[in-house]
Amino acid sequence: TKSQSQRIGKCPSENLHVEMISHNRSNGYRTIATMFSVGLAVGLIGLAVAAQDAAASDLACSLNGVQNGGQCRCDAPWKGPTCSVLDIKPRPQSSVPAIYGYSPNVSSWGGNVVKGDDGLYHLYVSEMVGGCGLISWGSHSRIIHATSPSLDLTEAFTFKDAALGVWAHNAAPVRAPSQHTECPGCYYLFHIGSANAAKPPPNCTEADGSGMVVVTYDAPREGLGGATQGVGGLVHVSKSPEGPWQPLPSPMGCNNPAPAFAKNGTLFVLCSSSSIWRAENVAQGNWTKVIDIDLNNSPWTGGAPSEYIRVEDPYLWCDSNGNWHLFCHRYDYRDGWPPNPNQTEPVLVSGHAFSEDLINWHYSTGPQPFDPWVFSEDGTRLNYSTFERPHLIFNEDGVPTHSVHGVSPVWAQYGDHHPCEVCPARPGSEHSCVVCKSSQYYSWTYTLMQELNVPGTA
Repeated sequence: TKSQSQRIGKCPSENLHVEMISHNRSNGYRTIATMFSVGLAVGLIGLAVAAQDAAASDLACSLNGVQNGGQCRCDAPWKGPTCSVLDIKPRPQSSVPAIYGYSPNVSSWGGNVVKGDDGLYHLYVSEMVGGCGLISWGSHSRIIHATSPSLDLTEAFTFKDAALGVWAHNAAPVRAPSQHTECPGCYYLFHIGSANAAKPPPNCTEADGSGMVVVTYDAPREGLGGATQGVGGLVHVSKSPEGPWQPLPSPMGCNNPAPAFAKNGTLFVLCSSSSIWRAENVAQGNWTKVIDIDLNNSPWTGGAPSEYIRVEDPYLWCDSNGNWHLFCHRYDYRDGWPPNPNQTEPVLVSGHAFSEDLINWHYSTGPQPFDPWVFSEDGTRLNYSTFERPHLIFNEDGVPTHSVHGVSPVWAQYGDHHPCEVCPARPGSEHSCVVCKSSQYYSWTYTLMQELNVPGTA
């Protein structure tokens, strides 16, 4: 079994040329040379076949492990028959419910964490202003900056400042590696919206003693689908996690951008579920489309009508072996109440895909990479109506150690029949779980972090 750094078939793809030059030699020498040439050719063919077999083996294990005796041996923090499921540690009993949005009680959504040179962990996350719930995301969202001295699940992050004002949403921060020659070590904050609202939106009012919020104002968000072209509509940059944040030009409308750096420092971004772009010069807004990718017509949908099963909001990353992966939000409107024979169990919330070259993608069609619940060390399980906006936090070796999610805690608190019976109707369901997060009176959401099972992490 080979380690992550020793696998066959992960070398550069330059062709190997062997040239045999014969001068005025005897026939015996020519015969020896011919025999050596044939033997070398056979050996090279064998190596090529072995490399192909190893590549197929890696693909069979979702590029997260290798096959041994027909079974996958998974790299941390992956598990499952094809290494496509995150291995998540149970939460300590002393864990806080969320790293942001629970206390103080504000609605937050998604976001991710990067580590600064100051030793602190910096969270950038969407927050609804004015006491509003996620139902108001299209008008009341800003991106805030919070910090923590550690990734300890027993401590929440502390608010520091507003990195980007209203209207900005779906924060996706990344820090440039040293190989990124344009701006090594810089902080790129991707998002939708231009963060330049002319005036703050009105406040929202609280529902009667429930702690939930009901929106009283929901103006249209700027830009069709939230994808805004022009300066500041895609990404801001700073040399410090504290800012100031400089808006950069964007030539393309990119909804819910998912940025990731290749091992050589090249920056890529996956726009929604439609296309991947490569940055030629981020500061100048010079991007080149790499490929169109249609996740909604992938094997994930299983041929079901798009009115039921949909795919959105991807998260892209390059692993320590140079392979590419993405998570996304997969959901089925039919997951709800009353129950029907087409419901998934557990509720469908996630998908994992993988690629060796960013061009040819393979889709995990077995168990989803994570489910809409968390386990505590005492074995109890806390369920959520949805579990979205997945992001990963990596250690210095490029191994993911934590995951970050936007969650809706609605689950069986408000009805007698089904966990989602207070949520609105969607095709195939009278009360669809996926829309609880944006339901009037029940749209409080927060940001949750989980620790992954990686040896050597606390």
